[in-house]
Amino acid sequence: HSERPSKKHPHGKVSNPVLRSVTWDPSQYSAVIDVRSPSEFQLDRIPGAVNCPVLNDEERALVGTMYKRNPFEARKTGASIVSRNIANIIEQVCLDKPRDWRPLVYCWRGGQRSSSLAHVLSSIGFRATVLEGGYVTYRRDVRRVIDELAPRLRLRVVCGPTGSGKTTLLRDLVEHGWQVLDLEGLAKHRGSVLGNVEG
Repeated sequence: HSERPSKKHPHGKVSNPVLRSVTWDPSQYSAVIDVRSPSEFQLDRIPGAVNCPVLNDEERALVGTMYKRNPFEARKTGASIVSRNIANIIEQVCLDKPRDWRPLVYCWRGGQRSSSLAHVLSSIGFRATVLEGGYVTYRRDVRRVIDELAPRLRLRVVCGPTGSGKTTLLRDLVEHGWQVLDLEGLAKHRGSVLGNVEG
């Protein structure tokens, strides 16, 4: 895990620490905040993240459409909407948090959406960190780690006809501390090869 330290600009501007790796210790952070729109969050997210969108789906579409015609007007409108939404996030999520609360904030690419919330949180005095590269980098790094780990894993396949007790066996293994990947459970018993396995 690598993190750049926070710095204060001589004119009072706040710079947030940046997390450069996904192999962080989750216990270092009080919360993981996903500021993407609800539909982006619903599609996939960092495990344990909470959704605090700075732009909802409609607002994101509006600003994106405006940006194609007039980037300056889009930035003004976006800033106005984001500012209102951040005020709501502060009221609904942050008012009861202690001074040492340390959120990790991310968006799609680690750009303006995550930086906007992290900047306000840091200005308040919270120890906010931005995930550099956002969810895109997180997903890429997780896939890289899986590719590196896969050859070292010792896998055992449990198979058999319907009703032979596979699910019961897998549950018993979990209760005894074994790591289990239940493909049938993930497929929600649809009968397809992998059903609706995400990722």
